[in-house]
Amino acid sequence: MEFFLRLFDTSDFPARWTCGRWSPGHGWLHILSDLGVWSAYFTIPVVLGYFIARRKDLPFRSIFLLFAAFILLCGTTHLMEAIIFWWPAYRLAGVLKLLTAVVSWLTVFALIRITPNILAMRSPDELEREIVAREQAEERLRDANEQLERRVLERTLELAEQAELLRTTLASIGDAVITTDVKGRITNLNAVGETLTGWATADAVGQSLDTVFNIVNEETRRAVENPATRALKEGVVVGLANHTILIGRDGKERPIDDSAAPIRSREGEVVGCVLVFRDMTERHRQEAELRDRERQFRTLAESIPQLAWMANPDGHIFWYNRRWYEYTGTTMEQMEGWGWQSVHDPDELPKVLERWKESIATGQTFDMVFPLRGGDGVFRPFLTRVEPVKDDYGRVGRWFGTNTDVTELERTKAALRESESRFTVALQSARILVYTTDADLRY
Repeated sequence: MEFFLRLFDTSDFPARWTCGRWSPGHGWLHILSDLGVWSAYFTIPVVLGYFIARRKDLPFRSIFLLFAAFILLCGTTHLMEAIIFWWPAYRLAGVLKLLTAVVSWLTVFALIRITPNILAMRSPDELEREIVAREQAEERLRDANEQLERRVLERTLELAEQAELLRTTLASIGDAVITTDVKGRITNLNAVGETLTGWATADAVGQSLDTVFNIVNEETRRAVENPATRALKEGVVVGLANHTILIGRDGKERPIDDSAAPIRSREGEVVGCVLVFRDMTERHRQEAELRDRERQFRTLAESIPQLAWMANPDGHIFWYNRRWYEYTGTTMEQMEGWGWQSVHDPDELPKVLERWKESIATGQTFDMVFPLRGGDGVFRPFLTRVEPVKDDYGRVGRWFGTNTDVTELERTKAALRESESRFTVALQSARILVYTTDADLRY
């Protein structure tokens, strides 16, 4: 306690100038050096204090304050070293050095504690690179956002165009189209659908499909199950049975052919149904005319003296006239498809097959003479001619063939050849001059 009471008492110590043999040069060297160190040590805390005051968000703020106190105390000890040359306050100098030692070790312990955190901090170069990378990332993000906005705009325009195209397509399509929601209520009709059902779109929207699309069986007149109902329930494409009649709002009846398919969302959930159907009145009329023409054709084919038959585009024969069965002594079951080969001469059959397959492949007329075996087992020569029956697009729809018996013709030709041969021999052996001329007496 006495030590601290006499802290400023210097009576029992001599001044440093009077202690030892200090020369003026030696003494002032120490004094000026200590003052220089003190001034620097004093300035450093002032600068640090200004920096700390300006940077409120400074990391490790406490260590900066502790370090400033340590520097200030170190400078004060140097100041005391210069003062002691005149005022030997060794007790005060000792206390200052003790405080400096304490603050120094506090600074050491604080540095040890925060050193791992300081080492974990990024360097200015790393921070600068991070800032550059972040700016680049932000630039890329802005570009991506701009691209996304453009894509959204393009997609929106594309969807609008698709919707308009869909509306235009539905309006211009030749078939009738009806769409419904998942409960089977009408959501849209195209123009053909309005014509066939007799319902305007404005009146039909919201109505049950069964109300607008009234269908019955042509023969029984009983109601037919709506294909859209099955499409909605089972999620599959469903077609109408044959002989279905659509009864319009005005009571007009039309034979129709249609199919229904579910409308699915992106997730695959059924959200509605689309029904496509067409008026089959004209097709039924054409089919009736075709059946009538085919009956007339078969009647004609049955009355001609030639053997006649018809084949599909692939050469599969599906019909023969009565003359064929009478001559060959066969039945339809025996002749079905390619059964006709059984009445051909085995030696001639490969050439016939080659020519026939060539005609099937090219769609060209088949014309050839070859023998056919009759019901009596005798082969007779027939001139066979097969013509392709083509549709409006030039495709072969059927083949029509005839086989004409040329036995007498072949005999006549053989007799003529034999007569010409005898005549030629006679002329060659006669001792006379023989020549021929035309009407103008030219040789």
